[in-house]
Amino acid sequence: MYKVFSNASSIIINSGDKILPDSYKPVRIDNENDMQTFTNKIFSDNLTGDYVLISDTIQDVFELFKSNFKILYAAGGIVNKYSNSDRQILFIKRFGYWDFPKGKIEKGEEIEEAALREVMEETMVDDISISKELPSTWHIYFEKNKWILKKTYWFEMITNSNKMPAPQTEEGIESAEWKNFEEAKTLLAKSYRSLKE
Repeated sequence: MYKVFSNASSIIINSGDKILPDSYKPVRIDNENDMQTFTNKIFSDNLTGDYVLISDTIQDVFELFKSNFKILYAAGGIVNKYSNSDRQILFIKRFGYWDFPKGKIEKGEEIEEAALREVMEETMVDDISISKELPSTWHIYFEKNKWILKKTYWFEMITNSNKMPAPQTEEGIESAEWKNFEEAKTLLAKSYRSLKE
């Protein structure tokens, strides 16, 4: 199963064998024309609600879906710092939304290496290590006259660094801050749906 986020909507590309909430509208995809009709809704900014694309072969339909977009790959992390049993989580604020640090994977770069580099560049926090891999996310956006489908690889990270976070302003980051777990839940309630999940 693949789940793709587009603004407030989510699109599940599924072979039909999973039980989903009734809120998901089923769309049958049997050929390229069916997919083009569906993706035209995205391109015309006419996609509202949640959808499940149903077919007999999940991989073929996802490849057909991907063929309508420029594909980018990114990596990032949810960085934790523990002190006296208190958990702090590292956030950045960009374009008015709280987010986790992440960025594009450079050519020839390992995914884990990219995730650590991007977190350190965007927040200036150092001495970070990866503790485990988290589920990846897919999302769609429009940039420089192109529709982009981006896959982000996520990792749980840990640090003991005492360095104060500082935003990478040249990347449009307004703030980089540690938040406790309760603050994190509040921020995520107002953030991107993919991060909430």
